Amino acid sequence: MTKYKDIDLYKQMYLQKRGYGASGGIYCKFFDKFIKSHTDIKTILDFGCGQGELAKGLSFDIDEYDPAIEGQETISKQQYDLVITTDVLEHIHTDQIGLLLDDIIDLKPKYFVNAISTVKAINILPDGTNAHKTIENAAWWKNTIENHTGYKTRILIEAKNTSILCSYKD
Repeated sequence: MTKYKDIDLYKQMYLQKRGYGASGGIYCKFFDKFIKSHTDIKTILDFGCGQGELAKGLSFDIDEYDPAIEGQETISKQQYDLVITTDVLEHIHTDQIGLLLDDIIDLKPKYFVNAISTVKAINILPDGTNAHKTIENAAWWKNTIENHTGYKTRILIEAKNTSILCSYKD
């Protein structure tokens, strides 16, 4: 698995800022409906799980991975039907987006769904920089994901601050 830039700063944030990385829970209803409508999904990974709020709120078994959380630094399976990221991609420096996408594609998912913030973060990292490193609109993310992975990608939701994109093998 790739060692992403600023990972040590994110580790500090989890230790120092109560509630940091707990936004996954706001997506539970969306993902519950998505998973129920795709009956071929049996294995699920929350990639960048943070505090694990998504797994706590879903009625499905879900594995968790987060390189900045002690005890969550290992992915337990070689393949997943669905890989989910919630508020993860924007934390990756633009020059490492392809590396993160490669890490996801290496898991051979049928689908991967990304909830991506498209605005600056409220949180500032311990080095004084904004926690969101890549701030782009949904169209940019769609093109980047498709061009890098070869997966078809649809914009499912494009809101003021967040977009949700679904990528899948054709």
